[in-house]
Amino acid sequence: MSYRRKLELLRQIEDEASHESVPTWAEEPILAAVRELRTIIDQAGSEPDDRAARILALANEQHAEDGKIEFDQGAEISEGNDNGAYVGAWVWVDFADTDLDKGQEDDD
Repeated sequence: MSYRRKLELLRQIEDEASHESVPTWAEEPILAAVRELRTIIDQAGSEPDDRAARILALANEQHAEDGKIEFDQGAEISEGNDNGAYVGAWVWVDFADTDLDKGQEDDD
């Protein structure tokens, strides 16, 4: 979901919370949560989708190896406080010469 779409949804929630359809006791906590979410999104600096795309491109540049390590578009990204991120990847596992080898017949 794009940054703009997230902001549109936040505005819709904010508008709905200010109407009579939301119980009065829930209005202020909902509005406070919306404000907090908007602050978090704004503090991210760039659009989250753009950042994720840049992280994925860097993962491909640093680690991709055709047929061995591959990344899907939209791969899961876990970014914490450290200077980097974990990116979900497909890693080839070779069964040759193991009990999982599909070229060998089962001895069972």
